[in-house]
Amino acid sequence: MTNKKAMRKIHLWLGLVFGPVVFVVALSGSTLVFKEELEVFLERKQLYVAEVLPQRKSIDELATLVYKHHPDKKITKIDIPHQRERSVLFSIRKDKEESLTIAVNPYTGQLLGEIGQHKEFLAKVRSLHRYLLMGKSGKKITGISCLVFISQLITGLVLWWPRNRPAVRQRFRVKWRASFKRVNWDVHVVGGFYSFLLLLPIASTGLTWSYPVTRKMIHVLADGGPPPKFAHPPNATIDASGSQGSFEKMIAATHNQYNYRGDINISVPDDESDKSVYPIHGGGVYGWPTQIIALLAALFAASLPVTGTLIWLGKKKGLTETNKRQMANEERHEFKGMCLPRLLDIRYVARSLGYLKLSCCFCY
Repeated sequence: MTNKKAMRKIHLWLGLVFGPVVFVVALSGSTLVFKEELEVFLERKQLYVAEVLPQRKSIDELATLVYKHHPDKKITKIDIPHQRERSVLFSIRKDKEESLTIAVNPYTGQLLGEIGQHKEFLAKVRSLHRYLLMGKSGKKITGISCLVFISQLITGLVLWWPRNRPAVRQRFRVKWRASFKRVNWDVHVVGGFYSFLLLLPIASTGLTWSYPVTRKMIHVLADGGPPPKFAHPPNATIDASGSQGSFEKMIAATHNQYNYRGDINISVPDDESDKSVYPIHGGGVYGWPTQIIALLAALFAASLPVTGTLIWLGKKKGLTETNKRQMANEERHEFKGMCLPRLLDIRYVARSLGYLKLSCCFCY
């Protein structure tokens, strides 16, 4: 068996075993690409204030109010929309417990609602995406499946590589007017080649949620060193007499560096994941354009196990029918020249008659 044949076998059986997990993870991931836009639709009451006032409270004042209601929790993320009618969102958690997203009125400091992420529809989708709704066991399965998917991308690229010059043309285009079997093959092979550069970084950054060592590797490749260590700010009362607090200083530095106004997200990295890779993983690097690309890439990733399984079933069916025809033809020719001792062998005659019936050939 050549190296390419062995690689084809590995590609096939890994795809059949881990294909269902890849399908579920990719499909649920496509839903999470527009998570923030869906949240606005589902949680409009908490995300919009009833009245826009002239003066806003500082983010540090709002953080103090959040800490007052939840003294045992720490802030992990703050979402500050640029629209004046939007509320400020604080994500808080205690150790490894499920996070809470709290909407706060930036003008009055009123808590508009506490949304337990384990009760949200999108949180269920996220749990399906990361844990298959199975907790730690599901996290291990999705981590292994992500590694397998990366290996499938690499082996798929090797198998895609054309053998000769005439095969180059068919490796770059889908023959839409051909049979369903050929179109399915082209979509799997040609589409896999075009999506390789999109799916590889998405899958690689997805490993950070299962394997912390990949987080360090990404930082070494990007920054030349390990990620810096961060500490949560203490839950102390912030002086609101006019001096800027830590969060307001971050916002002021952001405004000084960028000459336009947009949404500001302040994330405090925790032990579970690195938020710096999320824009790459979720496609939010450049807003809507990259989100649409990430959505299409995730949907195509979900289709790969389906098209791959159809290719395998088509080859298996074709091989079975070909073998039956060859065996029937061989037995038919043998039956014509059989001698008397072979005719007395009841098992051989019965088997021969069975193949003759299959091939609809009658010999005299």
